[in-house]
Amino acid sequence: MSSNAKRILLLALLVAALALIAAQCGAAPTPETVTVVQTVVVTKEVQGETVTVVETVEVQKTVEVVKEVVTTVEVEKPSPLADRVTLDWNLGTEPPTLDPSLATDTTSVDVTANLFVGLTQFDPVTGEVIPYLATDWEVSDDGLEWTFHLRDDIPWVHYDPATGETT
Repeated sequence: MSSNAKRILLLALLVAALALIAAQCGAAPTPETVTVVQTVVVTKEVQGETVTVVETVEVQKTVEVVKEVVTTVEVEKPSPLADRVTLDWNLGTEPPTLDPSLATDTTSVDVTANLFVGLTQFDPVTGEVIPYLATDWEVSDDGLEWTFHLRDDIPWVHYDPATGETT
């Protein structure tokens, strides 16, 4: 190391040390003074004499009072039809397909899993196929025909393309 570099390093260390010392020399916080005045009567017997001593002590006290306030709030009943909601969903990439039978990437699978409801689903613990929209199902002997029995409480939406209305 050259002598010039040593001088610069020494100067930098000296400046850093002085900065630390200056930071430590800051003013200490001043203690808060509280005046307390209280009158105390003490009776004391000294060699057969009774002496009464009266001391006055001043006490400053702040009292906080907590008061419970009861108010009546009217709650609006929600409308039978919910307002429209916009869902902003960051997928990271565009899904290549929204066809559940062609979805092989994670983005397409995530979207189609949230768009479509199936007749069955997987039990998250056992992985077994369990009913979802179907209550039960039957498979023909040759395995080519499946019959699903649907739940009675499924809401159906019918769309009329001529009028653009749903019922």
